[in-house]
Amino acid sequence: VAAVLPGLLPGAVVMEVRLRTGQAQAEARRQGLAAEAASRRADALAERSTLLRQLSDGGRELTTHRGLGELAPLLKARLQALMPVQTLMLLEMDSDERGLHLVTGRIEGQDLHDVQLRLDDPTSLVARCAREGRLLRMPEDGPPRQRLPGTPQMQAALFVPLVVDERLVGVLTVQSIHPGAYGERELEMMGPLASLWARKLRS
Repeated sequence: VAAVLPGLLPGAVVMEVRLRTGQAQAEARRQGLAAEAASRRADALAERSTLLRQLSDGGRELTTHRGLGELAPLLKARLQALMPVQTLMLLEMDSDERGLHLVTGRIEGQDLHDVQLRLDDPTSLVARCAREGRLLRMPEDGPPRQRLPGTPQMQAALFVPLVVDERLVGVLTVQSIHPGAYGERELEMMGPLASLWARKLRS
């Protein structure tokens, strides 16, 4: 080492070796972290590609069905392959644009019927989503509502406005009994689904 580091005293040689060793170890750690980050990005891109392909396949399958009412079980099954879903509701804007009515929906495997909401309902996140024309999340944008009799309390939900030609035509909501069920991954998936259902409502 003295030959490599001429002019240094023995103590200084040891300190220099330790310094260079520490720098080399730090660089190795940095490169390792960079490799891990690159691997995570590659995994995320691969997952996103898979999800988009699944959504595309599901979209083609959904559009082959004529009746909106028969689509709830199919859509719920498709969504459950991608995210936790206990409740699914598709609501359409009334012709007078003062409320929303249920087109199709299921909760815990049972069909929903006769759901009608006023657009000015101050307690409904569905109505608020329609009024504000933006995606809402529960509980971030509001607390869980009283559950329907005989059904579990939903702990997480997404409410997505359905828009065609800048006009709101309905709201799609998915809900789960699991807190924190919907993150950025699920939010990204709801965009293509919202576009699909908005077109379906107007077809």
